[in-house]
Amino acid sequence: AEEERQQAELARKEAVAAEEAAKQAAKEATEAAEAAAREDEEQRRKRKAGAIAALSALENSTGKTTAAPNVADESTDSIVCQTHIVVRCADGSRCQRRFRLDAPLLAVFWLVEAEAALNAMPEHNFALATSFPRRKIARPAALPPDGPTLAEAGLTGAQEALFVESAAHQ
Repeated sequence: AEEERQQAELARKEAVAAEEAAKQAAKEATEAAEAAAREDEEQRRKRKAGAIAALSALENSTGKTTAAPNVADESTDSIVCQTHIVVRCADGSRCQRRFRLDAPLLAVFWLVEAEAALNAMPEHNFALATSFPRRKIARPAALPPDGPTLAEAGLTGAQEALFVESAAHQ
């Protein structure tokens, strides 16, 4: 009887130790997951800051503000001079913005790149396309103000739907 009691006590102690080990392992796993989430958020912030810095450097190198003055301000611009661009990204997300028709076409590419940076899905080598009528829109080589505008690219409808076409599909 005494031996059975000792075996039962030993089994209880082993069960308590196993439970404590499981709690410790769960705590460590939670801490590791939280650390990974913090690292992912930090990487996302760094990518976003890099995209903003690149846009600022581009604006400074051209001597002109490339995006802000050409992005439509719905309260002051006539609706006739605007288009609402909606882009379906490769990962299934959507990005959209209202632009003036005289905005540089490159601004739409910047919009897609900024959205991709925020979602940690970098889009580097891509074109935009319309679905009907099917038309590819290549990234302009010239920087604003020398590059084409949305109107010159034929994006003059009240709303334009585009999708990202990766380099593999081009």
